Amino acid sequence: MALKTKTPRLKDIGSGEMNTGGAPIFADDILRVQENNRKDYINTMEALRLKLPALLYGSTQNFKNGLILSGCEYDNTDPLNPVLSPGFILSGGEVCFYPGGTYNTGTATGLIYLYKGAEAPVSRVFNDGTSKEILTSFTCTVETANVSGGALVMPTGTGITSTTEVVVISCGSTSVVKNIAEDFFTQKAALKITDLYTKVKVPALSPVTLANNFTNVTGLAGSRVNADLSTTIHGIFQYDFSGTALGSVFSLICTLSAGAYEFQANRTGEVVVIMRATSGGAQLPTIITFSSSGDVNLYKPPTGWPTTGVYTITINATIIGSTAAANFSYEIAPNFLDIT
Repeated sequence: MALKTKTPRLKDIGSGEMNTGGAPIFADDILRVQENNRKDYINTMEALRLKLPALLYGSTQNFKNGLILSGCEYDNTDPLNPVLSPGFILSGGEVCFYPGGTYNTGTATGLIYLYKGAEAPVSRVFNDGTSKEILTSFTCTVETANVSGGALVMPTGTGITSTTEVVVISCGSTSVVKNIAEDFFTQKAALKITDLYTKVKVPALSPVTLANNFTNVTGLAGSRVNADLSTTIHGIFQYDFSGTALGSVFSLICTLSAGAYEFQANRTGEVVVIMRATSGGAQLPTIITFSSSGDVNLYKPPTGWPTTGVYTITINATIIGSTAAANFSYEIAPNFLDIT
């Protein structure tokens, strides 16, 4: 949508710009006030709409983004029959009203497509006795589809083209396809606030699988992948050296849960730890390494494995084991007006 051109404004009476005392004010001037205000709002929202990230179907963008102005919230209390609230969207250069509704999506995740619909004019009888259009508004065309095979699909027989400005809302049953409306069609998405949500979210630690004869002292042990693709690992483990002997070079302490670490081959790093005896105060320095398959290995101290006693090994570290982590950065771009 091209920016809407405004007409000259009325001079400000309060500031003395306009000469009062019978200034001629016409009905057209009232329309001028309305249109200038409307165009200010639409131009502002259009600037946000143009900053929305493209929603791709594979590598294809099937339409342009519309913008949710208000409402259009979904209620999944009954996931088989989600309810969408009334709202307004910006599509095709117009503010369009969506009346809301309930959709029977069944066990699938529903995709609700909203875009500029038909004009809804209102007529009045003029002084010449004829009925003429005087008010107008725009509705939303609504099309529906369901997520198929974990992927987005277009509605059957859709009227959407590559230039249509569309809002998509995903609702209903739980799916890997979530938060589409929030991430691609809202003012917060245009302002990159939804990106900030992702960056500041701290996931819970995923549990580890202990190796034989190792115990977890506090019950708290796990790992997680951070926003910068580093991996945080925590755990307090014990081993009784009066029992089974450990490996000749190293021994497995535990294995991290799949998806709870970001390690690549030959980039797993190591952490220096102190093995502390629970009685007697003996302290043995050694290292722990992390494999690309999630194995956490304790290496034999330079003085060898103890032959008796219970020892505690504490791991509390953030590991950069990814090629992407070292290149990760936050940026507030100063040249955001440069679209070249």
